Amino acid sequence: MTGQTGIIGNSRNIELIKALANGKSFGNAFLFLGKKGSGRHLLASHLMASLLCEKSNHCGECRACRLAQKGIHPDIILLTPGENRKNVSVEDVREFVKEAFMKTVEGKKKFLVINDVDKLNVQSQNALLLVLEEPPEQTVFVLFAENKNRVLQTVLSRSTVINTDIIPIKDIEEYLIEKGTEPKKALYAARLSEGSVGKALELCEGERDESQISEALRSFALKSPFLAYEKFFSLSLSSRDDIMGLAKGILGAARDLLVYKATGKIEKTEFFSDEALIIKASSVLSEEGLIKLITVADETVSFAEQNCNVGALSANLFIKGWECFNG
Repeated sequence: MTGQTGIIGNSRNIELIKALANGKSFGNAFLFLGKKGSGRHLLASHLMASLLCEKSNHCGECRACRLAQKGIHPDIILLTPGENRKNVSVEDVREFVKEAFMKTVEGKKKFLVINDVDKLNVQSQNALLLVLEEPPEQTVFVLFAENKNRVLQTVLSRSTVINTDIIPIKDIEEYLIEKGTEPKKALYAARLSEGSVGKALELCEGERDESQISEALRSFALKSPFLAYEKFFSLSLSSRDDIMGLAKGILGAARDLLVYKATGKIEKTEFFSDEALIIKASSVLSEEGLIKLITVADETVSFAEQNCNVGALSANLFIKGWECFNG
């Protein structure tokens, strides 16, 4: 769970940051690699606060620590798109890296922060590389990425890579309950979070819960395609994230139902927390259909990650899902 740092898990990374902060020498670039919501920004804030701390031990109380933890320290500068632009351009990067050669305002170090470095094009990453090759001593680059394969090898080789941990479901569940989330919803969100606290929090804020997953399963079980269509599309599926969330929920539910069918033991299931729902659904949905449904749900998640059309995604999930039990 969370310690004094407020970070869930990542104990290995916290110790690494402590060692780096206490050492006499460290690199001029850190790449925090992991999914959004994995704690990577908290880890980076911890690192920056440790190196800016007026007492040199990340006291958490001095002005430098407080400003660093909020991301508003004058020596922490974030790369943003230029005026009238939505995305960062190579011109933005070239202008931004000039900050590396400017004097610090208050601290001994200056931090240049770049989100989604893996989404920068090759020209932009090469513009960054020009400074990473011979960075000024007082400047530290703090980079974030989800996909390591989209970061130039030359950028990787000049960075200290910190891989954020996948947080265990139980730790996320306990954290959400501590934050005031209803236990049933906390368990649901933790199981769909893919080890990301941020994603779990988003799921808790949304309206989707087990009942929406069960409604989708009920629509697949209906013999009438017209009634099935009406029930399925009464669900709120307005974005790729909605469809991906539903597909992942169906994936978890189908696996639970197969486990229950094989063992007859509720305690062996991991996704559904409603015992009556498991028993009822397992009596209606066939084992063969559930096995097919897992493939359909997995395929839908894959298509959603490739930014397929929302209408096509929802139609594909409904048609193939219904055919699993009525083909």
